[in-house]
Amino acid sequence: MKKIFLSLMLLVVARTIGITQSVGIGTTAPDASSILELKATNKGFLPPRVTAAEKAAIPAPKAGLMVYQTDAGAGLQVFNGISWVAVAGGGAAGSGWLLAGNSGTDASVNFIGTTDNQVLRFKQGNHPSGLLDQTNENVAFGNLTLFNNSTGILNSAFGAQALLANSTGMHNNAFGRNALTANTTGMYNVAMGSSALANNIDGIANTAVGFYAANNNVSGFSNIAIGSRASFSNQNGYRIIAIGDSALYKNTGIENVALGSKSLYNNLDGVFNTALGNQALYSNTSGSQNTAVGRGALFSNNAGIQNTAIGFQAMYNNWYGNRNTAMGYSSLMFNQTSS
Repeated sequence: MKKIFLSLMLLVVARTIGITQSVGIGTTAPDASSILELKATNKGFLPPRVTAAEKAAIPAPKAGLMVYQTDAGAGLQVFNGISWVAVAGGGAAGSGWLLAGNSGTDASVNFIGTTDNQVLRFKQGNHPSGLLDQTNENVAFGNLTLFNNSTGILNSAFGAQALLANSTGMHNNAFGRNALTANTTGMYNVAMGSSALANNIDGIANTAVGFYAANNNVSGFSNIAIGSRASFSNQNGYRIIAIGDSALYKNTGIENVALGSKSLYNNLDGVFNTALGNQALYSNTSGSQNTAVGRGALFSNNAGIQNTAIGFQAMYNNWYGNRNTAMGYSSLMFNQTSS
């Protein structure tokens, strides 16, 4: 009897020691860090295979429990203590977004994004391609958009390299390739179109809409340029309104208004001019305080000042004449220097 009892005690002790050590199946030297090591060259580990309904019916699953789901979204699933999550390569609902698309999503719980207050960044080809910043309310999509932004807030950039150099500028909106790309501290600007306001650095409250509109503006402020290459050359002029293809194209003067294709096209340093109509005040370079209304009105005016021409080609040939008034079709058309 004593021998039987001693044998049982030795068996219990041996089993207890075995349980506290690593167990190997297919190996006699299981890794010390494992409780169980499986080793084989032609077989694998096969967890329980269940359907989604069977998985959902498991009572009180423990965190870490693993199964293989066999129906829709087939793959390895692990319970994380709150919900079932697919192991990489799996695809059940609630796991992660699949490259081949997803189904069974719930807009109230499924999303792409973050749950903390960090900036969500996008990359393509490992190049920065956009961001969503809730704290500073910046939004950017496109290659290197808002790439250098440090403390700028409330900016929107859409298009390759839009607002690329922006550092502290705020309240800027750039739409199009290279729109506002050089802006660093400028604010309250709107650029829509490829290279619109591309060279603006610290200009404020400018609006440019169109291909290369206000392209060379650097520090000018309160300008409006609408149309391809409108106000193209202006750098520091202010309170300029250019509406139309190449309106005020060469302008560097201030407070000029041009509405119409190539109106005030050649203006350099003339100021306080108003041109309404295609090619109105087209040749003006230094003339100031002129008003031209009508196609080609004051077309040839170069340095004349304080002229008013209203009508088709009114004062068309005026060069240096000053303080003239012409109203009507081709009125004072051949006046050149008279005042």
